[in-house]
Amino acid sequence: MTTMADSSPRESAELEALSSLAERAQRAGRLAEAADAYRKMLAVRPEVPEVHNSLGIVLAQQNQLDEARAEFERAVTLAPNYPDAHNNLGMILWRQNRLDEAVRHLERAVELRPGQVEALSNLGTLLARQGRFANAAARYRQAIAERPLDAAMHNNLGMALWEQGKLEEAAAAYQQALAIRPD
Repeated sequence: MTTMADSSPRESAELEALSSLAERAQRAGRLAEAADAYRKMLAVRPEVPEVHNSLGIVLAQQNQLDEARAEFERAVTLAPNYPDAHNNLGMILWRQNRLDEAVRHLERAVELRPGQVEALSNLGTLLARQGRFANAAARYRQAIAERPLDAAMHNNLGMALWEQGKLEEAAAAYQQALAIRPD
């Protein structure tokens, strides 16, 4: 994977300044400014998948879903084994109701980084919404193995088990969620 570290010293300084500007603007909610900085970075180094991914995130935050999807797709094309880009692309595809494609990218994200709780949760939730409760439960269990004190994952597992008619297991999952977070 090509990175910004592969740049000349002058280029590296320019990219570092733009990266810092983009990140500060994004944290401050100045999304158009952040997107502009990421685009300027891509004008210098269009082959860096992390920048496409970051631009995609900002565009998604602005509800520019087609543009965000294009950036995530570019990141995945440049770096097919980039789990964050697959996760983000899956989420955009989900928002665009392209569910089969979304599942494929979320599954790829999990395959590339099996312990990525965010991707496991996203995949589990999408599978549950598709009525694939056994598969959803399996993903929630994987997430719980990585983050056992995540009450939301136990709650989600309880819901998936409940939908399968596994009421005792569901009750145990709900009880665990309440034990972790009683509020």
